[in-house]
Amino acid sequence: MVRPGRRATAVGATMVIVLGVATAAFAYWSGAGSGAGDAAAGTAQPLTVTAGTTTAQLHPGSQADVALVVSNPNPFTARVGSLTLDTSQGTGGYAVDGAHSGCGLSALTFTPQTNGGNGWYVPPKVGATDGSLSIDLSNALSLAANAGAACQGATVNVYLTASPDYQTTILGTAGLVSYWRLGTDPTAIDDFADTTGVILQSHSGRTAASWTKLGGLDAIVTGANRLRRGGADFSAYYASAIPLSADYAVVADVVAQSVISGDSIGVAGRLNPASGNYYAARYDTVDSSWNLVRYAAGTGTKLASLTGQALTIGQAYRMRLDLRGSTVALYVDDVATLSVTDGTYATAGKAGVRLGIEGANVPVTDTTGLHLDNFRVVPSTGSAVPDVVGGNVGTIAGAPLVNVAGGLSGDYNTAIRWGTSQGYASVPDANSLDLGDGPFTLEAWVRRLDTDTGRQDLLNKRTGAYQLGFLNNKLTLSAADVGDIAATTTTQGDTTAFHHYVATKTGSTVHLYVDGVDVTGTVTDHTLVDNANPLYLGARSNTTEFLNGVEDEVAVYHVVLDAATVRNHYHLGHGS
Repeated sequence: MVRPGRRATAVGATMVIVLGVATAAFAYWSGAGSGAGDAAAGTAQPLTVTAGTTTAQLHPGSQADVALVVSNPNPFTARVGSLTLDTSQGTGGYAVDGAHSGCGLSALTFTPQTNGGNGWYVPPKVGATDGSLSIDLSNALSLAANAGAACQGATVNVYLTASPDYQTTILGTAGLVSYWRLGTDPTAIDDFADTTGVILQSHSGRTAASWTKLGGLDAIVTGANRLRRGGADFSAYYASAIPLSADYAVVADVVAQSVISGDSIGVAGRLNPASGNYYAARYDTVDSSWNLVRYAAGTGTKLASLTGQALTIGQAYRMRLDLRGSTVALYVDDVATLSVTDGTYATAGKAGVRLGIEGANVPVTDTTGLHLDNFRVVPSTGSAVPDVVGGNVGTIAGAPLVNVAGGLSGDYNTAIRWGTSQGYASVPDANSLDLGDGPFTLEAWVRRLDTDTGRQDLLNKRTGAYQLGFLNNKLTLSAADVGDIAATTTTQGDTTAFHHYVATKTGSTVHLYVDGVDVTGTVTDHTLVDNANPLYLGARSNTTEFLNGVEDEVAVYHVVLDAATVRNHYHLGHGS
């Protein structure tokens, strides 16, 4: 198990991270006057400071490099949540070799990656069986040096402290009974993080996203780490990911840097590279429309269209092409927008992107036109909610939208979007889920989608047992079907972001936390009892109190988590 405070060190360019049984050796320095190149695992490629050098940056050799090899029998338990400078070492987290002690170096600084908050998430490598993990420290560490002769030839040691990620922390928390992540890792991930101007076929995404051009012009990575077409014609590509079945969703964010007449952008699924046949979801500026399109040999036929949907400049819209059997659907920001029945293409094929329409189009630039970001391929169906810890597997009912974006910063594992009148999960009764009157803790990450004042449940064991949900827009702990015990002093009306919700109880002592802060209101105690009912997630039962929101990372403990632990869970998940 990874414990906070274990030291990670980088000697020259070779980083060695000590995390229980996990070690790593990789990376290279690059920058003006310093040698750039991959360093093989276990070898050193020190930063050499030469005359005129002003900055240097630490980079991984590539996304495919093995940064951590976990020898623990249970792979993927040692994961890094963040890396910070150990300022107790050297001078502000770095030290120069003794032969160059007169070298003056300014303080090291971090540049956090977009999805990493204050640290760097380490997802398991897809298909790895040996516990290999990969890490992205691109542009993460910079060092400024003077140009004096005393610095030339210096070797710099950098000291880092590694802390565990959210999942590892939850798994290591005493008293954990059950932990439902409510999603899975995507089949493919690409955030389009690369050097400005790189063409897509020369770029490799984070997971299973090496790209092959299907037709048209080159697509270009922008300075904002997004994707755009590279000229006045269309660009079409498919990713290397192999979906596990024909039922999957292709997701990406559409961002309008400006609105150019005749511009178009979209994602593709069930793509046959040989024939050029596929389904696509796209946005067209010509009539401000969202569209479902079937392409045959590269020629598109609209299956459905919703016009008059103007985009706000600079705002991201999550587009989802959802394929389930013969149902082809388009979701915008996880809301069903278009759906048709079409069984023309039934095999999994490939997932891809399509930018622009054939023929003369006005070119786009890094600051104009429609761009894509955050490409994902995820399963579109699912019936089970696995319990990471206790074997209390839930069964999904109704028709929720599965594998939507989750609540943790820098973590690509997905979540479930419940609905106002459908969708929940039931977990069969088990002794481990009988929490009595405490001590216990209930924990979840939730993004509300409305501010309805009625009751909406996160967890409900029914008939005098624990119930946690929203009532009058306040987080409320109740004795189900008996009475409310306590509500927060603050309302929970935000529908744009995830928040961390925790309730603890032992006898008449109750605490409610929102984003790590205790906001417990007046307590009217009810003694909670055990029963033989299922535990419901996202509803009171199969008929009422449905949660209209996205739920993620639900955990149940047989202990009361103290305020410091709750606060730590929030900050790890939030990336703050």
